[in-house]
Amino acid sequence: MAMLYLSFITLISMLIYRKRMAGRDWKTEFYARLFKQFFLAAGKKGPEWSRKVVESVSSKTSAMQRIDVEAIKLAEVSAQKITPHALDTDISRIIVYIHGGGYVTGSAKAYLAFVARLADRSKLLTYSLDYRLSPEFPFPVPQEDCYAAISEIAMQHPNHQLILMGDSAGGALCISTCLHGSDNLRSRIHGLGLISPWVDPISSSGTMISNQPNDMFTLDILAKGYAQHIQGADPMDTRVNFSLAQLGGLPPMHIQVAGGEVFFDQIIKFAERATAENVPTKTEVFASQFHVFQTIAHNFEDSKRALGSLVTFARN
Repeated sequence: MAMLYLSFITLISMLIYRKRMAGRDWKTEFYARLFKQFFLAAGKKGPEWSRKVVESVSSKTSAMQRIDVEAIKLAEVSAQKITPHALDTDISRIIVYIHGGGYVTGSAKAYLAFVARLADRSKLLTYSLDYRLSPEFPFPVPQEDCYAAISEIAMQHPNHQLILMGDSAGGALCISTCLHGSDNLRSRIHGLGLISPWVDPISSSGTMISNQPNDMFTLDILAKGYAQHIQGADPMDTRVNFSLAQLGGLPPMHIQVAGGEVFFDQIIKFAERATAENVPTKTEVFASQFHVFQTIAHNFEDSKRALGSLVTFARN
């Protein structure tokens, strides 16, 4: 019911305020505004409300009929093990997906439709992690959960390469694992597929300002979420903020970024720094889209193209 109400409010806003980002169609504009309404409401109602809503509206997909899903524990971290019926055993790679949600919301259940498509299309065994969330479990608990769970996957599959994928805060957790996991773990990670990773959570200039009308976030929303996660720790700690981190040891990266998102500047700068430090990096820009549109609007042509790119990266 909550999303139905927010959808109604969004439709009213589109009738009154018709201006939209250049090159953006009305369907994309609707989704961008709808999720801005959601995050504004979440800021007032709190993380428990937002978690219930995102799980209640998680979409279905025909890909779910072509996978098996098993709830498991990995070093005491909850996760889903997703096995495609058409599993390709000739490719010794495993995808590990880490969901976004600003460290305070999201779950493997909420992301199942997207991750099911990823597993089905790639034909690779896929794990989706349910790390513990802030503010109940603040920094560095989510980071340490991911390190531990991914280490367990690596141990269970000693002959497989790991491809870490994630969106927003989940993308940041992928990067953090590569920078701060054990030497043995880092040697097993052969690629990062990053959807709009949150790489500089205290940034407050550039597209953090100029793209607010085009995206689902405002500075206030992001600042409140980050405060719930960091809770007095050093906001520049390179386990969560990579603006000063040495990137040279990262594996090859495929980064997707939306032209209308507030994170655009920080992601482009991160990709340029990684390239300058000799990390093989491909950056794919979706000019008129909003933050993590790939995981929300599966029917967009841009979303289908983005998923195809991630599948190619995972398999190759």
